[in-house]
Formats: sequence, structure tokens, C-alpha cells
Amino acid sequence: MDPSLRLQPQLEVIDKYNSILSLPILPLSEDDHFKRQTAVLQASLLGCEFDWCAAPVLLLLSDHKGNDEEWYYQLFSTLCKAIPALTNHSECYLFPYGCSAMLLAWRHLEYLLCEKRHPYIWVLAVDSDPRLSSCVVGQPQQHNIQLNSGIAAESVLLVKIRLSEIGLTRNWFASETRDREITEANIEPLFRCYSTEHRKGIQQFYAPNTGSAELVDKWATAYHLLHPFVGSRTQVVMTGVTTGELGACSGLYNLLHLYRRYECGEYLHSTLQLEISGSQYLAAASYTWHQ
Repeated sequence: MDPSLRLQPQLEVIDKYNSILSLPILPLSEDDHFKRQTAVLQASLLGCEFDWCAAPVLLLLSDHKGNDEEWYYQLFSTLCKAIPALTNHSECYLFPYGCSAMLLAWRHLEYLLCEKRHPYIWVLAVDSDPRLSSCVVGQPQQHNIQLNSGIAAESVLLVKIRLSEIGLTRNWFASETRDREITEANIEPLFRCYSTEHRKGIQQFYAPNTGSAELVDKWATAYHLLHPFVGSRTQVVMTGVTTGELGACSGLYNLLHLYRRYECGEYLHSTLQLEISGSQYLAAASYTWHQ
């Protein structure tokens, strides 16, 4: 979160024709996507002890086209090898929605805190860019388009969230789920929804940008629909330019990023956060700082 401590991506040579900029937690391996995420989770939690059963766990996972339940079951089962306590956890909730996972988990998180009155909630996010696992290693010729797009990153975030008299207030939320890939046509109704339901000036706008012009075009084409709530003083924040595609960690990372800026007094008034998942999920939320 501190620019002075920001990691610098490294160049990974796949073969003599292809290379990628990457921010890996582990060296490239021949592991499949499931095993690599488990290895990343194990490495990240090494030497740390957490009482997972002391509170509900919201597990944010990568999305997958087609809502393939078997795919998600396999991913969760593999991750449980890193955290066996999740296997029989009575309140472990999966949110396999990629970049939008945190925003789509908000309502259930608030329910657990406000209605069920849990003192705190664990939110665990884990993801690894598929380009860092065996789907590319050994077979780069099949992925030429993706190889040179943005930074291939992986990350693990574990956050303990509780109610507080000082902190963020989520004032508005909207989402879209589609059977096909999200396009600019899906973002327009969401921006119109903000313009009719919330109608607050936007001082900071967290916008998706991971080095893909196609991704930016999806929201930039519809940006004018936020008029007159955005203007020359609106700060457009695109963390993905330096972090790469964080997948399921993206929404939570951006939430922590804006929380820290409010806490330090760098942000004022209202912030709009937009997240576009790789396949079929889209979500946005608006926040202010309460004290």
C-alpha cells in the first residue's frame, strides 16, 4: 500500500518467444492451478497460527466461466489441505466471484456482524494468475495473447473485520451477473443505477486497469453516465497498474487501499469502487468515512 515499499515486477522468460512480467509468491512451477494456489496459501501462512473456528470465515476465490460446481469443489478441497480447519468449519462461506468477490460478500458480512452479532469475521482471499502455473509452463504457444498482457500476480489477504464507531460506511451497492463475459453494455445500467439511486459526488473512483485496454474500455465507454457526479476533481485510482491482476484479492485489496487513505486523511467525501471479474460478475460500492 506504501508506494515507497512497492514491489517491482520481475521478468519471467517462458521460452525464446514469450515472457511475462510477474509478481509471484513462489517460483514458477509445474503445479496445476489448484495445487499452486494451495502452495501459495501454505507459504503465506507459514509460521502463523490462527483460530479459524473462533469466527465465521468468508473465503474469496477466483471465478470460473459457467458456474462449474465441480471446479469450485475441487478448488476448495485443495485449499483445505493448507487450512484443514476449514473442512468442517460450521460457518465457512465461499464467494467464488473473482475481482467482485469482496463486494458481493459485503451483504453477508454485514448480516453476520449486525444480525448474528459475531464480534469479528475472518475474510480470506487467495488467487494466482493461471500464467504462473502449468497451464502455461511447458505450453506457452497456446497462450500468446495473454502472455504479454499486464502483470501476472498472485496474492493472499487475510483480514479481520469488526464493527467500529470510526471507519468506513458502505452507503450504496449494485451488481450484475451475466451468463456471458461482462461488456460495456452491462456497465451502463450499473452507472445509471448510481445516478438515480445514490446521486452523490464522487471524489475518488477506483477503476479496473491491469494493463488491458479492453478492460479499461468497458468502464471508460460508460463513464460519462456518472455526470454530474464526477468531474475534473475526481481522482481516478487504478491500483492494478502496479499490482497486476489480483483476481479474488482485487476487491479486498482496493478496499484496504482506500481505507488506509481515508485513515491517513488523504481522502475526503465519497469513493466509488468498481470491480469487473474475468468472466461474468460486476459489482460497485460507494463508501464514506465515519468518525
